[in-house]
Amino acid sequence: MNMEKVKILSVLFAAAFLVAGISFVAAADDSDAATGLAGEFNVYYSPDGSAWTTYSAVSAYNAVQAIEATPIYVTGDVIDDAYTIVVGGYSDINPDYGTITTLNGTSNSGSNTWNVLVYANAVWDAATVAAGWYLPFDDYTVDGGAYATANVAVWYGDVADVETALDYIRDYATGDDAPIDLTVVDHTESGVFEQIFYIQDSTATPTITGTFTTYDTTNSTYSTGVTLTATDLSNGVYVVGYGHDSASALQNALGSNLVYDNNTNPIPAYVNETTAYGWIDTIFGLGTVSSGSTYTYWSLYTAYPPVGSNYANYGIGAYSELTNAPMFDDTLSLIYEST
Repeated sequence: MNMEKVKILSVLFAAAFLVAGISFVAAADDSDAATGLAGEFNVYYSPDGSAWTTYSAVSAYNAVQAIEATPIYVTGDVIDDAYTIVVGGYSDINPDYGTITTLNGTSNSGSNTWNVLVYANAVWDAATVAAGWYLPFDDYTVDGGAYATANVAVWYGDVADVETALDYIRDYATGDDAPIDLTVVDHTESGVFEQIFYIQDSTATPTITGTFTTYDTTNSTYSTGVTLTATDLSNGVYVVGYGHDSASALQNALGSNLVYDNNTNPIPAYVNETTAYGWIDTIFGLGTVSSGSTYTYWSLYTAYPPVGSNYANYGIGAYSELTNAPMFDDTLSLIYEST
């Protein structure tokens, strides 16, 4: 991503970012997609890395929510559970979302800290990012599924002893305490994982492949196997996808017609630019282009038409149609336009 694009996006987003760092998304209810929550974890807890307790089938969208839903999270505990932060005067996604300072009344002290282990791709290992970026869904394929887990273990001690803690959790998490499976993202029409996007391009010639499921807002009907044309996109069309968040649902809706810049970083932070989760490279072959001082790119809005000035505060990877997600929105529009 070049700096010219960063500058123009900064100008566009400035009107929408909340300098106070408190963000909200006003979600309309213009589709038939059901709203609801999803996700489930096993949470394992150890005060020393050797003796473990299991809290089973905890309902949560991500690992930090799961930890905070167990009895080990008590009054006075300190976990960085702010999904957004202020960076350079703009609100952005917090890369430290889920970092633990105090848990069950015990605070980090010297070399003794709260550490997190995760069970991903059928292997226990140490967490490499904050707990908020581990999600329990089977379509969460970032970095080969490295952050998709329904099992999180927190332990207190010296991180240098992580291999010993891993040996203990591997021995402990068996039988009734065995890891649970990821939540299956089903493709049920009007189900909780469904998201309907409005897409419009009236400024360039798209390259469209495959077929799509579309939604007619006039009579609330779905059509499958639809072949879209440039005229359809110019007029604007509602497409249907399924996923645990908006980035994965849009990928499901558009298939190979959508290319993201990154599939290794789970954090959708704006400051990460092209390394951010859900950062769009091209849709229908169209990406950011410039001509003099004019830029043409995909704008994201948090409203269906008329979109007005409802620019999204963040990239599409920050949002989800699930109501227990940290940032809920089920009325996203993508418009290829010039500014």
